[in-house]
Amino acid sequence: ASALPALAAPTLLLLAEPAAPYLKREVMATRIALVKGIVVVRIPGTHHLHLESPEIVAVPIREFMQRHRQVRENKISSESA
Repeated sequence: ASALPALAAPTLLLLAEPAAPYLKREVMATRIALVKGIVVVRIPGTHHLHLESPEIVAVPIREFMQRHRQVRENKISSESA
């Protein structure tokens, strides 16, 4: 059984586009569908996307982290009130 449906943490998946030949689109789509609320970002590049284009990769990571930090802060504020 897959552990993916049990993931509770905010999840960001960065994928190089075009996809690596060993990552079958159907398999990836099935796995992605198992993770509630997953954010998938496709970026032009290869398997070593983070090494080839760190500035481009940093943008969705930064946005994701900021969004979830704000959600967390709002939750903490409402629980304190």
